[in-house]
Amino acid sequence: MSCGLESEKRYGHYVDSFEVVVSRELSAKLVYYAIFAYLPKSIQLALVVRNKLVSLFGFRPSLTVLSVPVEDLSAGTQCGDLIFYRVDDDEVICATNERHLDIWLSVQRVGNQMYAVTTLVNTHSWLGRLYLMVIRPLHKLVARQAILSALNHQRL
Repeated sequence: MSCGLESEKRYGHYVDSFEVVVSRELSAKLVYYAIFAYLPKSIQLALVVRNKLVSLFGFRPSLTVLSVPVEDLSAGTQCGDLIFYRVDDDEVICATNERHLDIWLSVQRVGNQMYAVTTLVNTHSWLGRLYLMVIRPLHKLVARQAILSALNHQRL
């Protein structure tokens, strides 16, 4: 993992990354927005179901759209529990921190019109580890679907 999340790795972490080739020159900020501001309805519905289930175990609900308007997207901006730490042409880093785990997301330029979308999860408790074990296969499907949706709708 060569993105800005390297320093955020802790014991009990999980990392995955997907490479995306975009059709035109875009900043990391615009790539982030193209993917996460327009989550497919199926993902939004899955997040609603997830929120109802995990609230029983002390997890905070997730938003069903993970961005603010693109013109407001900057370091220090908050969208629900999601805090943007870095927003520039080369990388967007945001995170949400909970009692049981923290989730970091990076969209980083890795080449000419190529980006890496990376997720890092640090668990803080057995409940965080259990949650991660259950959600990991679904996370991979959701991440791929969000990226494919942005590509198929020609936002990338």
